[in-house]
Amino acid sequence: MIKLVVHTFATKAITAAISLAIVILTTHVLGLQGRGEITLITANIGIVLLLIQIVGGPSLVYLVPRSNPFHLFICAVLWSFVLPILLILFMQYIGIIEHGFFINLIYICVVYGLSSTCQLMLLSFEQINTYNILIFIQTLLHFLGLTFFFFVVDKADIQSFIWSLVICHSITLIIAVILLTKFLKITSFTNFFHSAKEAVIKGFTLQAENLVQFLNYRLSLFFLSSQLSNLGLFSISLVFTEAIWLFGNSLSLVQYSKISNEKNREESVNVSFKLAKINFWVTLICVVILSLFPEIIYDLVFGSGFGAARYPTLVLCPGILAIAVAMSFSQYFAGIGNFKLNNIAALVGLAIKIPACILLVPDYKEIGAALACTLSYSGSCIYLFYKFKNETGFKISYMFLTKQDIADLKILASKCII
Repeated sequence: MIKLVVHTFATKAITAAISLAIVILTTHVLGLQGRGEITLITANIGIVLLLIQIVGGPSLVYLVPRSNPFHLFICAVLWSFVLPILLILFMQYIGIIEHGFFINLIYICVVYGLSSTCQLMLLSFEQINTYNILIFIQTLLHFLGLTFFFFVVDKADIQSFIWSLVICHSITLIIAVILLTKFLKITSFTNFFHSAKEAVIKGFTLQAENLVQFLNYRLSLFFLSSQLSNLGLFSISLVFTEAIWLFGNSLSLVQYSKISNEKNREESVNVSFKLAKINFWVTLICVVILSLFPEIIYDLVFGSGFGAARYPTLVLCPGILAIAVAMSFSQYFAGIGNFKLNNIAALVGLAIKIPACILLVPDYKEIGAALACTLSYSGSCIYLFYKFKNETGFKISYMFLTKQDIADLKILASKCII
């Protein structure tokens, strides 16, 4: 399992480095306001994708070993075609999306949804390395496409960002479909509607939590939407946040896949204990390092005017640690099919986030948005810790490092270096 975690983390680390290069490229070329506009566009795409994943999302990892994979795939494909068109039509009608981006966003969301479905189907067959490589290819193609439009075509605008997304998701979809044909077998449509019903019910239960969690992570963006420069600063803080979560996400990906296919509940608990501890300490070290970065580092990396991003980043640090720990708890519950607790945890966070944004963002801008995030993340973490403790007997003392833990971390570090 350590080898799988290392490979997942290494691939995600390289992918994150490319994603950071994309952010740096857009901040230098498009500036604070351009970065803010990109953040809003990707947030809108994210909402559509989350709704697509009600049927074609992470629930596939849980359902495929327990149901008919072909039926689930057909349901997800149909849903990925129909939903984005209807949803983006509605978003344009109420004025969330500008008319000039309408057709492109429909295409991106359909292709992105189909690509995501195929990738998660591969993950459900425990093709974790393949899944990671596809994410890497997708990000690399986005960077190359953006570079081409900015410097070869000499078209430095938001439209170039959108077209680079179109290209990277289209190519990734083709590759994912080809790879999936090795694992997906065509069957009869007997009991198809039973599979479809199961996909919708289970998918909605899981994705409801993800949708609420998305609002926990991104609601602050919409409160800052009328102030693109402040939004640009806050988006940089989120970049660092998600970079640190990279390790925890890598552990969670392996944990979820393993527990979903694990019949021994005791083994699932032991895996979760160990990964929660590793996640906590690695994230803590990263948070301490991040807090030491001075303003000049932000200006040098992202361009003039981005130094002020240091302050919302500092406010976010406790929340980063809280969510990193909560990941291990939530993936345990998801892996055993108990999605309800994760939904409640997400709702706890959102119940804190909404009033916090209303009270803090108007006066304190990006600092208030960061504080609202930290309060929300901490609330979700406390709830999940309490439930995980009752379910498994977990104690805070289990997070203390032992000699064996240090030895395991050294092995993990040496494998990452190799």
